Amino acid sequence: MAADKVAHCLAFLVISGLLDGFCYQDSFNLKKASIAALYGMWIEGLQSLTDYRHPSFWDIVANCFGILMYWLLIPAFKRTPVLRVRWAFKETHPGDNNG
Repeated sequence: MAADKVAHCLAFLVISGLLDGFCYQDSFNLKKASIAALYGMWIEGLQSLTDYRHPSFWDIVANCFGILMYWLLIPAFKRTPVLRVRWAFKETHPGDNNG
């Protein structure tokens, strides 16, 4: 049971990183985190349409924890040679006057 939650957490850490890397113009923010969380809830909801899978509140919690872990690990990722390429491009921030 715990291994399943760890798998959910790690999967959503990766999904958050992929979403952040795909939409690299903006920093990882509440909008991106919400999209990842809603995706996880959608997947859990779809499981109710099958006979062999069931949605779980704790899976959603584990998904959200993975998203939070990604957000908290961004400073470490920025110093990691393989991952820091994501931050090589300028991010836009609210209030910037860059067009």
